[in-house]
Amino acid sequence: MIANDNNHRYNGDSCRPDNAPEVPKPMNLSDVAYFCAHDGRGRLRVSKETYQRVYRPAVARLIEFFEDVPVTGLTAGDLADWQDWLDSRDTAVATRNTYVRTARSLWNHLRSRGVTTCDTDGVFKFKKERKGVKSVSSANAWRMLAATGIRDAAILWLAMDSARRRGGLADLRLDNVAIIWNADIEEYYVVGEVTEKGDKPQVLLAYHGAAMALNAWLIIREELLHVLRVADHGYVFVDVRSGQPLTTQTMSGLTTKIAQRAGIPAHEPTNLHSFRHRRAKEMLKDLSLTEVRDILGHTNIRTTADSYAVNGKEELISAFFGRAQRRK
Repeated sequence: MIANDNNHRYNGDSCRPDNAPEVPKPMNLSDVAYFCAHDGRGRLRVSKETYQRVYRPAVARLIEFFEDVPVTGLTAGDLADWQDWLDSRDTAVATRNTYVRTARSLWNHLRSRGVTTCDTDGVFKFKKERKGVKSVSSANAWRMLAATGIRDAAILWLAMDSARRRGGLADLRLDNVAIIWNADIEEYYVVGEVTEKGDKPQVLLAYHGAAMALNAWLIIREELLHVLRVADHGYVFVDVRSGQPLTTQTMSGLTTKIAQRAGIPAHEPTNLHSFRHRRAKEMLKDLSLTEVRDILGHTNIRTTADSYAVNGKEELISAFFGRAQRRK
């Protein structure tokens, strides 16, 4: 396995000394994730999430097969054998392809930084993946809600109900959202508008649970900004220490931390887009394809159909046997 960052020769994410060598000698596999994730001054050139959840696991699989050997000694044939080994382990196709794709990226970066490696043209092969939507499971969605605070619970619940993208939630403003009482069913709704891809206004709709979570956060938000004497810039989801809106990167990072806190395995989908996927598939059971298209903000209805009107193996099994059971 990869050594803990605290024991790494470059001491994790801290900057290396100015006189530190550009390329570790020798360049072993255990050096690759850190070296490729950082520039020549030891600063991260990719997100921490990519470093921790993509680079390091891929390198761990390489070390598991080769042990901690110098990368300069690995041949194209060795890398092909590694891919065969991944296949022999019955690794999920998507996970297997992620390891291979990451290894290709790492090797390309090594070569661009002057590390002598084998010629990898045509070496990395990908297996055909069954297309389908990667949705957060219902159980994991609720585990994440149970493992977080009020602000982030409101974010997750809105994502779960509205199918809005992280950019839309990050850009949500107080003036563009309302919590509305529905006297007929005695529940609150959330109705709002966000701006997403291409600066297109999109509708934001959510049910009672999301409305209650959002209302609780807005009360706490107002009080904290007042007590801490922080300027209110009018965004719904803010860092209360600065009043500034959360960035899309922060949105991505918070779901990673919540999933880890909830004990959800890293390979299971838990990002905000997986909440969007889950909601989109649910809406297709009750709404027309054109209605789902408009709620999701797709320009072309084929995008909606090709991306979300697709069922995975588990969904097909559940639907097939569930309907058969209801006919009895």
